[in-house]
Amino acid sequence: MIDFADVNGVALRYSLSGAGTRRLVLVHEMGGTLESWTEVADHLAPDYQILTYDTRGAGLSEKIRGEVGIDDLASDLLALLDRIGWKDGLSIAGCAVGAAIAIRAIIRQPARFVALAALSPALGVAAGKRDETIAAGDRLIELGVRTVGDSSWDRAFPLLLRDNAERVNAVRCRKLGNDPESFAALYRMVATMDMASDLSGIACPALFLAGRHDQTRTPEMVQAYSAQVPDARFAVVESGHVMQALTPDPVAECLRDFFAAVA
Repeated sequence: MIDFADVNGVALRYSLSGAGTRRLVLVHEMGGTLESWTEVADHLAPDYQILTYDTRGAGLSEKIRGEVGIDDLASDLLALLDRIGWKDGLSIAGCAVGAAIAIRAIIRQPARFVALAALSPALGVAAGKRDETIAAGDRLIELGVRTVGDSSWDRAFPLLLRDNAERVNAVRCRKLGNDPESFAALYRMVATMDMASDLSGIACPALFLAGRHDQTRTPEMVQAYSAQVPDARFAVVESGHVMQALTPDPVAECLRDFFAAVA
């Protein structure tokens, strides 16, 4: 079921699917949409009720003008959960900035969540890369998503992961469909946020997944994040940055096994 909700001062598109009794929230990456999770959700649907949604600025959700912070995006999610009546007992998985949203939501309302999976988590950038990241956002507005997005394509999606042309094309076209101003606002947000202090406050069991071929959030970076979480597991998937969209089968298997064991 696809629907829309006006919550926290923003209109969000969301989807509810699945036939299980447990509840799972899936948060997409920066530049993606709820469809980034479609194949993984299909795998998990027999066991879970699943919420996916377009985050603020993405897909068919309301676009961003001006600045946005990670707390705004976490507030959007928490308000959406209130709207659909999902109060507690929730597992949550997020990719890249989606993982940051999931982590901040857990920090703010820990009683609501029972397990976290963080895929290629994007929790900020190194101090030396902040100006470069902000400049990349500025170029999105000046030159368009196609020009800037295609220049970073090889880093995020190595050639060896492009065997499924239909899947790769869908990931690329979703990214190209982004609103430049919203996308640039998210670049500025990532450039200035530092969520390292959140990690030690994650009270629920957590799984940190890295893509072996991800050049933007390397396995070493993701493992270092996981080491700061009290009850965390770390694993590497033969994948790239947006692993749930590029390699949904092994990602779904990892999530199914982890959530079944801890939640």
